[in-house]
Amino acid sequence: MNNLTWPFASIGWVTSIIQRASASQERINEFLNQPAEIVNPSKEAFEFNGDIEFKNVSYTYSDSNITAIKDLSFTIKKGETLAFVGKTGSGKSTILRLILRQVDPSNGHINIDAAPLTGINIEAFRNQSGIVPQEVTLFSDSIANNISFGTHSDEIDHEQIVAMAKLAHVDHNIQEFPDRYETLLGERGVNLSGGQKQRLSIARALIRDPKLLLLDDCFSALDSETEEIILSNLKKVQKNRTTIIVSHRISSLRNADRIIVLDHGQMAEHGSHDDLLALNGIYAEMYTAQLAESKEN
Repeated sequence: MNNLTWPFASIGWVTSIIQRASASQERINEFLNQPAEIVNPSKEAFEFNGDIEFKNVSYTYSDSNITAIKDLSFTIKKGETLAFVGKTGSGKSTILRLILRQVDPSNGHINIDAAPLTGINIEAFRNQSGIVPQEVTLFSDSIANNISFGTHSDEIDHEQIVAMAKLAHVDHNIQEFPDRYETLLGERGVNLSGGQKQRLSIARALIRDPKLLLLDDCFSALDSETEEIILSNLKKVQKNRTTIIVSHRISSLRNADRIIVLDHGQMAEHGSHDDLLALNGIYAEMYTAQLAESKEN
């Protein structure tokens, strides 16, 4: 009887676990079986040359009916750096989602190299793009593997990882760890500062050698000196690379070829840094306010 007690108790315990696992799997399957809103329309090879065009693009979120982008038109040529600036909720990040076709516009058209975005191989296009998001996602793995994540790791050697870390101005921080690039990060990079996380994310985007680089307010946790070093390093490797910068900080985008000021999803002003200051409008007001704030700090 003593020998049979534990096996019988285990049967009941295992049965309970199986039932709970079955219920959980049903919920997971509901999520996995949801059809994708964006379906890749083509499997043909696609080579991104660098041109992007928005034609009277508007986007309204279906769940909230908030119109994030209103009748926006602009073009970007190969090798140019275009920046978007505006207050929170002005639609800056939505533009990047539209470019990568995470969502489709409610109205208007987006062209990539003169071809409709809805008709090209979106997977091939995304594979030639590198994005640094606002929220950095790091994994419980080595620093080297976190930087090379998203690439064919067998094609990436250690020297390339170090080179990208130097461009992102994070190599000197990594060298301070006992295991350097083999240092294991905690979940979501808990053993790194906010600025170090952002710089690792920049290195991750650069190691893909993208033809399109999207920077989504990725300097928010950096001091002005570090930001200037990274921007200077990026400028050295920007040849023939189309770059889009989204930020609410003027310092992050003042060297862009063109700057578009967004106000409630619409283009309020556009031009170079000097042109916009001369207008003495929204951009000049933001610049003055941020300059005064930096002096106080």
